[in-house]
Amino acid sequence: MKWISIILFLPVIATAKINIKGGKVQPFSLKQYPVVKFVDDYAEALKKPILADISFTKKKDTISFAINSEIDIETYEKMFFTILESKGLTAIEEGSFLRIIENRDIRYTATSFHTSENIPDTDEYTLVFHRLKFPVAHDITRNMRPFMSRYGRIIDFGDAHSIAINDRGSNIKRLVQIMNSLDNKESLEKLIKNAKKDQLSSRASKNDSRALNLESEILKLEKQLIEYKLKEKGGQ
Repeated sequence: MKWISIILFLPVIATAKINIKGGKVQPFSLKQYPVVKFVDDYAEALKKPILADISFTKKKDTISFAINSEIDIETYEKMFFTILESKGLTAIEEGSFLRIIENRDIRYTATSFHTSENIPDTDEYTLVFHRLKFPVAHDITRNMRPFMSRYGRIIDFGDAHSIAINDRGSNIKRLVQIMNSLDNKESLEKLIKNAKKDQLSSRASKNDSRALNLESEILKLEKQLIEYKLKEKGGQ
């Protein structure tokens, strides 16, 4: 059984590496600085309690970086998630706490939920729901898998329009941009064309049940394509 340690970070006189004045993080430099202490400083500066597995407190990893001019807190938070990511870690919000976990465990952990209109632009892992205009979710999902982070996941749903992505926010933003460029009439026409080829191949191999299923799918896709073209023509 794993022991969980709740690390409550409270102000400590003259020990914090992070100094915030007027809503700005002041310049600082860290060399071979323990990642555990870096998380400690972050929590202390932003008054955010941390929930972490006891194994995290024993980590020996270090970081080195510097800020040469003051930055806003939002930028500092982005840096925090990026640095954790570089060490194979991430932070997940759980109520009033931030929970530090290994990236490899992200698939077993509930993350924050967003739509594709408000994806967090950080390296924080999050779950995003994206809705396509055209019924090409399965093909797009398959094409996106090579671009996922190592521990990211992407799935499509039976309605052929809906996609769920669990990955780093910054990577999901890039994925959604690619998906939007593929979410068009041409992709649907290509999908219908490929389905017809598959149908002919199924008939040639005497796979009648698959041929019938494809015929039904093709009719459904062609109907949606016709509906879109009528809307497109009506909007001109």
